[in-house]
Amino acid sequence: MSDEPPDLPALDELPELPSLEGSVELSDEQSEVAAALAAAWRPPPQDIYGFKPAELERLIKRAAGEDETQPEALRWNPSELEQRASFGATPDGRLAAMAYALHVFRRRRELRGELLQAERARALAEAEASEALVALGETLYARRKEAARGSLAERIDKVAGAAVRVDERLSAHGTESELAAAELSDHDATIAAADRDAEPFRTRAQAAEQHVQRRQREAERAAGLHKRAEIEIRAAQSAAQPDPARIERAQALARERSGELTTAQAARVEAQAALAAAQAKLDEQLAHVASLRSRRQAAAAEHAHKSAQAQTEVNAATGEHKAALLELARAALLHNLAPKAQAEACLAVLQRANAAADEAGLMAAAPDCYDRDGNRTGLITAAGIAALVCVLLLWLAI
Repeated sequence: MSDEPPDLPALDELPELPSLEGSVELSDEQSEVAAALAAAWRPPPQDIYGFKPAELERLIKRAAGEDETQPEALRWNPSELEQRASFGATPDGRLAAMAYALHVFRRRRELRGELLQAERARALAEAEASEALVALGETLYARRKEAARGSLAERIDKVAGAAVRVDERLSAHGTESELAAAELSDHDATIAAADRDAEPFRTRAQAAEQHVQRRQREAERAAGLHKRAEIEIRAAQSAAQPDPARIERAQALARERSGELTTAQAARVEAQAALAAAQAKLDEQLAHVASLRSRRQAAAAEHAHKSAQAQTEVNAATGEHKAALLELARAALLHNLAPKAQAEACLAVLQRANAAADEAGLMAAAPDCYDRDGNRTGLITAAGIAALVCVLLLWLAI
């Protein structure tokens, strides 16, 4: 046997590796693989202002009232709940259960009051957190020449656009208010002029009414004198020995009084006609004034509607501007692009809001952290004793 090794088949040549000099062209599939590998080997995120990015985002959302879920750490620690609720230990025996049930009733009422206070504190803290985020956004926008880089550029543009819309809405609202004031002032001036024009008609109507009253009194006096003359005629005719001369004088006086009565009545009718004409003129002028007042009320209502619409648009633009500032502050905090001092001050307010939300959640869960079986036993025992006492009282009464 020969000691020489057998001949082996020759290996294919290795493919030439790409040169490091210059650019290397990759196919689409190779580019996707390279991107996936780069993402897989990306280093873990660093802390931002002492928070993990997810924790910081959750803190911002909770402070802004956007996250109503409770973190796992707050679902809830039984010992902490028991300590906060202060219902005491589980009762041992029926008499102890009665005292426990009474304590549960009183303590739950106290906890409901404490919960209201915690909810008010939470609302106040969330409002302060929102204001802190807006203030941080305003600080960043004031320094937009420094901050307008990377991921903040688009958000700064949104804040700028929202600020422009707020100015436009405020200007439109101010213009509408000025137009309303000018138009209503014109209406008021027209109404005042019409009132002045109506004054002579009022004077004439009052004078005509006084003239009618005088003519009425004259007519009544003439009627009275005429009636007395007729009485005198009847008295002269019914005398035991009628005196023709007396009768003639009475008849002559009666004819004179009748003429005076007719003249007085005609004067009264004429005065009443003059009063009716003066009153008609006055009513016409007053109707004109009323029409002007109605137009003024319609214009005021229209301007009030337009002003309400303009205010609604101002509120919407202000809300949009505030939301843009909040988003700018949120992005700056999450990307570690906010000034450190302002960011830390804002995060301190957010932490207080987060703590207030945790406290409110804990207080909401505390009223139900009592021994239901012990409470039920106490209630049943108390009801049984009360029923027994009633039966004894009835038996004694019988």
